[in-house]
Amino acid sequence: MSKSINQVLIVSEAGRLRDSLRVLLKSCYPLAAIEETETFPAALHRLAADPGALVLVDAALPGAQAWQALDWFRAPRARCVLLAHSLAQQKQAREAGANVILLDGFTAESLSAAVEAGAQG
Repeated sequence: MSKSINQVLIVSEAGRLRDSLRVLLKSCYPLAAIEETETFPAALHRLAADPGALVLVDAALPGAQAWQALDWFRAPRARCVLLAHSLAQQKQAREAGANVILLDGFTAESLSAAVEAGAQG
């Protein structure tokens, strides 16, 4: 596991997905601070205080928030992983140059690999 992952910000509406991500991330990165927010604007507010956090963005955020996040996280601010719910979302995110994980059937190992790739920027 990477030692460069000190803080992770999960941007997802409250619910099972966010809770599950928090538990999995804590098991993979026990020393990392795991924070949560429900909207991308709230995430930007948190990132202003600590811009070094790795951000996991749920593609199912209301409106176009997930895609706004991808635009904001273009290099050099590339410490972002998009959580895709469909192959179409995965394809769209990859075409935008994002690190992406397809949530359908993901494992702790695939989550960890996506987080590691996102941390590398």
